[in-house]
Order: sequence, then structure tokens, then C-alpha cells
Amino acid sequence: MNSYAGKLLIVELTTGKFHDEPLNEKYAAQYIGGAGLAARYLYDALDAHTDPLGPDNPLIFMTGPLDATTAPSAGRFVVCARSPLTGLYGEANAGNFFGPDLKTAGYDGIIVRGKSPTSVYLLIRDGLVELRDAKHLVGKTTFETGDAIRTEVGDERLTVAAIGPAGENLVKYAMILATNPRPGVKKGIAGRCGMGAVMGSKNLKAIAVRGGNARVALHDPAAFDAAVRPALEMLPDDMSTQMFRSVGTSGAMDFLGLLGDVPTKYWTAGTFDYAKISGNVLAEAMLSGYATCHACMVACGRKVAQAAGHDLPHSEGPEYETLAAFGALALIDDLGMATHIGSQCDALGLDTISAGSTIAFAMFLREQGIIADDVGWGDAPRALQLVQMIARREGIGDALAEGTQAFGARYGVEGLAAQVNGLEVPMHDPRAASGMALV
Repeated sequence: MNSYAGKLLIVELTTGKFHDEPLNEKYAAQYIGGAGLAARYLYDALDAHTDPLGPDNPLIFMTGPLDATTAPSAGRFVVCARSPLTGLYGEANAGNFFGPDLKTAGYDGIIVRGKSPTSVYLLIRDGLVELRDAKHLVGKTTFETGDAIRTEVGDERLTVAAIGPAGENLVKYAMILATNPRPGVKKGIAGRCGMGAVMGSKNLKAIAVRGGNARVALHDPAAFDAAVRPALEMLPDDMSTQMFRSVGTSGAMDFLGLLGDVPTKYWTAGTFDYAKISGNVLAEAMLSGYATCHACMVACGRKVAQAAGHDLPHSEGPEYETLAAFGALALIDDLGMATHIGSQCDALGLDTISAGSTIAFAMFLREQGIIADDVGWGDAPRALQLVQMIARREGIGDALAEGTQAFGARYGVEGLAAQVNGLEVPMHDPRAASGMALV
């Protein structure tokens, strides 16, 4: 079991109890990686009748075997459960330092079961585990929650994975955001499939972890170093590394637009002034710093202090999917507003892909005369307002919080929604990237 911590933390929220459980070595050998391992554990816990938002749906946080090692770009974690958006297997993959910190704190993963009678958060540090009252954190954003917990515990090095109001209100595509205030650390977004809603259904506001100083045990450290060294030597000079470090993932916006890969006007148009929402412009006009995840040499994270006249929480800037969803998909060509809207999704705890897709779908239906809401193409202020309404399930936001498939079904046009089994399609057009059609 080298490179594994060898145990899981089992949290029973209904009773408020928790215990350690040895990692199933056969599962670890047969299902490599955090996602494979989490899927295997989840399979044992579900049946055809498990309610995604019920106490019997376990929420699993899992690391991979290379977390907390020097393997480049391998310090990620997954969050898995039955998805409230699709009713199927749900998985969200994220960076930041949460995975390595959990591993060095002594755990390969956390399995959360049941439902707490009141809001709580989980604290793991110095070999101790504790469930703490979180009623004072209800309604706070993801960023505010992390900051409040670090202040309350008196430990600024805590990594905190939290939900915002969207998760508390069971928005079907609510996400979980991991923050760590160390300089140059990128946010970690477990965005897809509504894992934040599952977390909210359990009254679990956050998980705070303090990583330990112990090195991960390896079977043959010398051989591992020899295997990793060529990648560490090559990556700094790699063109993709340099490009994504310089302009972020959205730096590819212009090129992908030329290929017809960026979905535009809710998948109904093929051209847009993609340069206006590109990472190249962001780097020139708005960038205030760079951010990275554990053991990643790319540092694709964008630090943006201000956008559209607003201070961004933790100066966290956007990535490609966010600018595409709140840019070309909705015909919004205001980079500052698209960036600000994306930061509000992060703070409120909304997956930007699903949120942007659902709002753009509403714009499309308005154009078709199917809905009467005053939401038109390119209307960034209204898009921002809808993001806030979705997170709090206010007005039309309550219907939009169910996702595009359910929103279309309300008006008998479910077939017009761009989704697969209820999950909104990522921001790559299968007409340009045919492999995406398999999604």
C-alpha cells in the first residue's frame, strides 16, 4: 500500500460519530486513482432507489495514489455521489491543495453518510477529527466560509472545501470550492454533477483540513524520482505549459473559436468576437497574478483583483469554461462582466458550466417566445441577477436551479435543451471536436 495513507475517515452525520476504516487493499489495487476507488465504494452503498438528496446517498472525497508526491499535476481530488442532476453516478474533479493535505493528514479519503440535524463542519488536523457547529456559517459564501473557519480555528494554513448558498438551497448543480490562502494557490472547484447539493442535503457546510509534514511512503523512492525527473525537466520548456501559464486556459479562446469549438448563442451560431473574452486580453488588461495547484508547473490559475468595478473574492479569476459559458454562449462580449459573474458563481457555489448554460437556454427560449422573462442575448446585468436568484431559489431562479432539462420540460421543450442525461454540456462543440459527442 505504498503511496496510500491506508485508511478512510467514515463520518456518520446522523449520529455525529466518526471512525477510521482501513482502506480496502483489493479495491485500491483494482481501481486505480481517486475516481476509480470512489466509484467502487459508491457502488457498494447505492441501490436503484437511493435518493440523491437523501441521507442514504454517501458523499465521497477521495485522493489518488500520487497525491502529495512530486509527480507533476497529480495533486487532485474527486468528490463522488449519486448526482441530483442526473440521478446517475456523479463525479467532480478538483485541484488546489485539498487532496495532498488530506493525504498527509493521514487519510486517502472521506466517506460522509447520513444527515446532521443542524449545520456542521468537519475539522481534521494534528491527528484529530472534530465535528463543529456551523449554524453561524449558514448563508455565507464559499470564500467567506473558508476565511471564517480559519479565523475561528486560528490556523491560516487550513484548506477548506465549502459550499455556498446554492448548496444549502439544494440547487441541482451546486458545487464545492476549496480555498487555501497561501500565496499563489489556485482555487479548487469540484463543479460538476451537483456534489454541492449533496453536501448541502447533509447539512455539511465545509471540510477543513490541515496537512501534515510526513512524506508519502513510496516502494522505491529512487526509481520514482528517476521516472518523474524527465517530466520535471521537460515541462518548463513545453509550449503548452508556457502558453497556459501566460494566458490561462482561456488563452485558447481565439484559436478554439476559429475551429468552431466554442459554443455560441446557445449552440445556434458559429461566429462571435471571441478575442473580446479571451485570456490574452485578460492577461493584458486585468491580470494581477498567477496561481497553481499542488505540484503543478503550469500555474494556469488567474488572479484578478478587480473586474467590472468589483473586487473579486480572493482575487480568483476565470478559466476557459467560465468565459465561454458567460461569454459566447450568451453573446456577452464584456470580459469584465463575464469575469465578475464567474466569481459570483464561485462565491455562491454554482457550477459555471451548468449555470451559464441554463441562463443561456433561458435567453434562447425568450427569443423563441416560449418564456416571457426579460432576459435577452448579451444582457450581462440580467445574467448576474439570475445567478443570484438561482443560488437563493428566488423567482424564476427556482426553476432555473433545476437545470436545463427540467427547465425545458416545464414548457414542453425538453428536447431543445443541450444536455446529456440532465447534465449540461461542457463548452466544446462536438461539431468541431467529435470526441465530445461521446459525452
